[in-house]
Amino acid sequence: MAFKLKTDRLKIRPLTEDDLDLLVEIYGDPEFNRRIHNTTPPGLLEMSYYVQWHNECQRTSGYAMWGVEDRKSGKLVGDCGFFPYEWQGPEIEMAYHFHHSVWGLGYASEAATACLKYGLKKFDKPIVAVVHKDNLASRKVLEKIGMELDCEKIVYGLKMMVYRPTTP
Repeated sequence: MAFKLKTDRLKIRPLTEDDLDLLVEIYGDPEFNRRIHNTTPPGLLEMSYYVQWHNECQRTSGYAMWGVEDRKSGKLVGDCGFFPYEWQGPEIEMAYHFHHSVWGLGYASEAATACLKYGLKKFDKPIVAVVHKDNLASRKVLEKIGMELDCEKIVYGLKMMVYRPTTP
């Protein structure tokens, strides 16, 4: 796939099977799971399906969760991008997930800014982001990149904060 975004420090590109080990590490991290309230960390097989599904979304819809690499080291540090809100749309949900070793370095804000700008230009559907009320770091990222709290509601069976871009 030819899709690629770049920032000063990051390269955002389609996920590959080579990313599986780090994705399993990210999604299996107990602190990560506490922040997203995931009860069962995925293994290699589940993450392989995740990569395949997002690459199919990219092919059919023009958006997906993409791998985020540190340009200096060339190492994957997380993922960022889009998928259908509550797995069905019509809105597009933006999300980001990063390895705990890079938390606090501004990678989430940098990648999410690039993805949001891209999405606002390319997509004709509304973009939302959801986050747990107690995930203050993620809420700060959303506010920093130009999203504002729209409402609090049940999403994915949990009470979540729903954010929307300040400029549609």
